Amino acid sequence: MTAVVPTVVKEGDMVRLTCSTACPGYLIENPVWSRDGEAVASPTFQARLEDAGSYQCAVEPLRSNAVALDVQYLPRNTTVQVEPPGEVSRGSSVNLTCSSVANPPVHNYTWWWYNGTTPPTVSSMLVQVGTGQVLHRPSLEASQRGHYLCQARNPLGEHNASALLQMEETTLGKTFVVVLCRGGVTVFATLGIVLVCLWSRKQRRAKEKRPAHDSQAGEIAYSTIGNFRETRPVKHRDSNVNLKEQPFESPEAGEAGGQHVIYSTV
Repeated sequence: MTAVVPTVVKEGDMVRLTCSTACPGYLIENPVWSRDGEAVASPTFQARLEDAGSYQCAVEPLRSNAVALDVQYLPRNTTVQVEPPGEVSRGSSVNLTCSSVANPPVHNYTWWWYNGTTPPTVSSMLVQVGTGQVLHRPSLEASQRGHYLCQARNPLGEHNASALLQMEETTLGKTFVVVLCRGGVTVFATLGIVLVCLWSRKQRRAKEKRPAHDSQAGEIAYSTIGNFRETRPVKHRDSNVNLKEQPFESPEAGEAGGQHVIYSTV
């Protein structure tokens, strides 16, 4: 008994498993199929990647020899790895490695370059920059940054993947940014110092003016107090003149027996 299995199919092709015997014209009905020791649900199916393996048919107690089924497919899971990763400096070297899964294996890797955020729609805008699984770029220039597209190909087709190669800013650009930042910090610091000095000077002047004003006021008060003399109210004599009559006896009066009146002020 022999299992009749297509040895090579492409992914997506229809597969029909048949089983025959050495007896001419004898057809085995409803054989039991297995793949790598596991039962197969149906002898007819659309080939998938996981359908590849070794097939046997059996009619108890007989079992056929195993026949391999090879499911082929075009490249897939293509990736591009940049080494060293991240941004690279001008003048340094970099390696780009392309990897892909395919059956049969990829036999051709082609590298293309384009500058932009999305792949160009016209193939003529792509620039071919190399072949092989690894692309080496020595002494990088600013004009070489951009997207690098890897095209992996086998007999069934091709598959693409790309990676962005970024380059660090030039030393001049970094220096300019650093100087600009430092200059800004210096300007703000100087402005702050000037404002503090002006504020301190204003406060100092205000303090100097305030004691002078207070001192002047004190002197004025002092001079006013010093020049002030306490004067007691002057008692004026009564304007009314009290005239008292004092008798005055004159010797001559005694003799004459007459009296004269003398007015005096008290």
